[in-house]
Amino acid sequence: MNTMNTIITAEIIENLKIGDIIPNMFGQMKPITRIVGKGTNFKTGKMYLCVYQQFSESSEMSHSIDEGKTISIFFGENRNH
Repeated sequence: MNTMNTIITAEIIENLKIGDIIPNMFGQMKPITRIVGKGTNFKTGKMYLCVYQQFSESSEMSHSIDEGKTISIFFGENRNH
């Protein structure tokens, strides 16, 4: 299995919309189904985005995306295990 790391920027957060495909908390690429919050953390001054993403064909999971955080995208064999 291979891993690619990306640092989330304010520009990435500003441009995300429903239907965009991003990594979930497990590094699996899944579409955004709902955006439920977007703002700036008053302590750090960094942006955040709260979304729901498709988890399976019949379920969603919530996820937050924070500016400055590193996300890992897993790809290759066994990426869904």
